[in-house]
Amino acid sequence: MEKDTATKKIIVSKEILTEKNRQLINRTKRTFTFLGKKLPSLSKEDIGLYLLREDKRVGDIYNEFKKIYIRRLNPFPPGQSEEGPLLGGIPQELLEKPAEEFTLEYIQDNFKDVNTQLLLLKMHHPAIYNKLFNDFKRIFPFVEEMDIKPAKQVKQLTIKMNIPLDIVIPILVIRERGVKEEIPIMSMSSGMLRCIIQLVDIYTMPDNSIYLIDELENSMGVKALPEMTEILLGRANNIQLIFTSHLPYIFNNVHIRYWTVLTRKGSRVKVTSGETLDKQFAKSHQDAYTQFINSELIEAGI
Repeated sequence: MEKDTATKKIIVSKEILTEKNRQLINRTKRTFTFLGKKLPSLSKEDIGLYLLREDKRVGDIYNEFKKIYIRRLNPFPPGQSEEGPLLGGIPQELLEKPAEEFTLEYIQDNFKDVNTQLLLLKMHHPAIYNKLFNDFKRIFPFVEEMDIKPAKQVKQLTIKMNIPLDIVIPILVIRERGVKEEIPIMSMSSGMLRCIIQLVDIYTMPDNSIYLIDELENSMGVKALPEMTEILLGRANNIQLIFTSHLPYIFNNVHIRYWTVLTRKGSRVKVTSGETLDKQFAKSHQDAYTQFINSELIEAGI
C-alpha cells in the first residue's frame, strides 16, 4: 500500500495471491492480472482479494481471512468523545426479524458496537449472555447486576441524544455492590470495558477464528488479568489466540512452545520460535520466563 501522489489516497501498489504454487492474483500499480489474464480497470483502493471474492477460488480464501478478528482495545480514539465510539443503534423493524436470523456470525459481522451485540445476545442467545455475565462477575466480583437498556431509560447518560422513534440505542449498565446508581458503559473503567468487549468477541466469533489482541495486559488490574487470561485460554481449543505481552504472568501461563519472540539488534529483527526455546530451556527447573530474561536473546533488545 502507498499514497497516490495525484489523488492523495492510499492505493494497492503490489499484491500477489497464490494457491498451491499457482498464482491467482498478480497486481502492481500499473497491471492487474487474474489467472494470468489482464483485468479491466478496477478500484485501486481495494485489494484484489476483496474485489474478486465472488470467484470461488478467491472467495474461499477471502472467507478464511474474514475469520481473523483484530481488536484494538482503545475505545476512545483521539478527537472523538468518550460516548460516541461506544454507542450504536438498531432499527426497531430489524429487532422484529425472526430469531433464527440472528446467528452468532450474523451478530459479529453486522453489529460492531458492543451494546447492540449484547442486546442481541440477551434476546436470542440467553445462555451465552448469561455465561458472559458470569465470566464478567468472575473477573469483577463486586459487580452484582448487568443489563441492556434503551438510552432513554438510562438516567446517568451524560450526553443529549435526539433518537428517532424507529431506532433503538441500547446501553450496557452495571450495578456494583454498595453503589446505589447504575453505571453506564461510558462510565466504566477502561479495564472493565476491555474485558466486556473481549468476552463478547470470543463468544460470538465462529470456531476456527483467529483473534489478535495487542498488549493484553493494558488497563488490566492485577486481579482482573489472571481471570481474563484464564477465560481467554479456555477458548483456545475453538479459536486461535494471538496476543502480545511483556508481562511475566502472561508468559508463564502460555506454554513456551506457543511463544514467538521478536528480538532487535539495531534495525535488525530476529524471530525465535517457541519450539526452539523449549529445547534450549528444557534442562532447567527454572520457569521459562526467568530463563528467557537471563538469556543472551534479549541482551540487545526485545
